[in-house]
Amino acid sequence: MLERQIQFTLLETPSLLQQIIGFPYKLIAAYLDISNWGFAGEIDFVLQDESDDYIVVELEQKINSNAKVEHVVEQVERYFSAAQAIYGENVSCLIIAEESPSKFISEVQNQLETKGIPTDIRLYQYADIECAYLKLQEMTENLFGIPSDTKFVKRSVASFGQLNEIFGKFKRDNLLELSLDRLKSIVCWKDPSAFSVRLRICKDLGLIDIETDKIMLTPSGQKFRDYTNFPYRIESGRRFNSGAGDYLDLSEPQKQILRSNILRAVRIGPTLNNTVLQIIAFLQYVILFRGRYIVKNIAKQTVPSHVTAAFQELIQRHHSLSEKAITDIISWSARYCVNLGLVTLVDDGQYYRAVFTEEGSRFYRLISDQLNILREERNLTLI
Repeated sequence: MLERQIQFTLLETPSLLQQIIGFPYKLIAAYLDISNWGFAGEIDFVLQDESDDYIVVELEQKINSNAKVEHVVEQVERYFSAAQAIYGENVSCLIIAEESPSKFISEVQNQLETKGIPTDIRLYQYADIECAYLKLQEMTENLFGIPSDTKFVKRSVASFGQLNEIFGKFKRDNLLELSLDRLKSIVCWKDPSAFSVRLRICKDLGLIDIETDKIMLTPSGQKFRDYTNFPYRIESGRRFNSGAGDYLDLSEPQKQILRSNILRAVRIGPTLNNTVLQIIAFLQYVILFRGRYIVKNIAKQTVPSHVTAAFQELIQRHHSLSEKAITDIISWSARYCVNLGLVTLVDDGQYYRAVFTEEGSRFYRLISDQLNILREERNLTLI
C-alpha cells in the first residue's frame, strides 16, 4: 500500500486510528499544505486531545535504515515549526509508523529529544491497515442514475474552499445543526445574497438541508465538517476568526466527498440541481473544446462567439444567457472543477486551457456512461 492509502484508511476508520494512538482525539486538519506559512510539505494530520493540545501527526511506513531516520527527523522538525507558527506554542508531535526495528525507532526518539521536540511514537500492524482498506474499498462502490432538465443559473463563488467558512463554525462546536440567524451572524459574508448563494451551493452538493429557520448537516455534510482543516484561511493577525484573507483549498477527503455526492445526485435524479448541472456541462465543454478558451481575466475578456453558440447548444439555453454570462459560467465552473481535483489549468496564450487530471478523466467516464444509460432507459420507456 502507498502511504496515501494508509492515511486515507486511518482517516476513514477513526476507531482504528484511536486504537493505534491510544487516546480519544478530535481531527483538526488533514493533508494540510503548509506552504501558505512559508514551509515546504504537507502535514498528514493535526489532532487535538482531550486537553485541547494540538498534536502534529507524521505518518510513516517502516523506519528501517539510518537514511529513513534522518528523513523522519527532518520532517518532524519542519512540521513542528510550522505547527507552532499556525497553532501557537501548545504543540507536540506524534509519529505513527509500521512496526520497525527498535534500534531505528529509538534513534528517531533520541534525535528529536535532543532537538527539544516533544514526540511520541506509535506502531501499527500493516495487516490491520490493509484489512481496513479493503473493507473501505468495498463500501465506496458507486452506482449511477437519472438526470433530467433543470433551470441553468450562473452562481459565482470564488472557490469551494469558501464553504469551509460555514463548516468551520459547525466543527468548532461539534454541531449538527445551527439556526439560520446565528450562522448568518458569525460568517464573514454580510451581504444576504452572498450568504444565500453559498448555502444553496452547500445544499446542491448534498451537504446541508435547509428549513425555515435552521441549517442541518446531512450525513455527508457531517463528514465534510469533520475534514474541514483549521485554519481554513490565511488571515491578518487573527487565528480562526472571520476577516480579510485567502481561503485554503479543500482537503483531499472533502474533494472525495463532493465528487461522490455529485455522482450520487446523477444517480438518484430525476432532476439535477444547478451546481451539479454546471459542473457536468463544463466537463462536456472540456471534451468539446479540448479545454480551451477559459478566460484569464473574467472582467476584461469574453469567450469567442463560436464558443458561445456551441455552449448555448450544449446546455439548450439559446436566448436566456448572454456572451458575458456564458464566459462567467465557464470561468467559475473551471475553478470549481480545479477545487474538486478534476482539472488543472495551464497557460494557453490569450486563455487558459483545462486539462483533465487522472481522477477527472475517470470521473468524466463514469458520468458519461451513466448519462448514456439514462438516455437509453428513457428511449425504452417511450417505446
